[in-house]
Amino acid sequence: MLKGDLKRQDSFEDPQRVDFSFAKNTITVDDHTYFSASSRVVLKTSFLVGVLAAALEDEKFRHPRFLMIDITEDKGMEQERSHNFQQQVVRISNASEVEHQIILATAMPSPELDDDVFVGKFSTRDSGTLNFL
Repeated sequence: MLKGDLKRQDSFEDPQRVDFSFAKNTITVDDHTYFSASSRVVLKTSFLVGVLAAALEDEKFRHPRFLMIDITEDKGMEQERSHNFQQQVVRISNASEVEHQIILATAMPSPELDDDVFVGKFSTRDSGTLNFL
């Protein structure tokens, strides 16, 4: 997913190694630890999608086949980058024949995705998702 990201972070263009430490709560790319806020979002969520993808491929991988992502627009994520990320997630999901669920909350749904991947109505300024009587 890092290689598929838009050209915004040099170290994502051709990463050779990604390391993580649950104890230190860190993810590094080729020993780089500093990333812009939006690149950190891409890195962290790509890591989570990678864990899910591993669980979809290996039936002995002890991780739920469920993922909820609700941070893609945090920290200045630009719309084009968010759309690209969403499309990558959908491609990975569609490539698996294993039953799973991914919830990706977004305020910027990609217009290139099929309507069948969206659930519920869109919230706008004039028409929110909550229905107050």
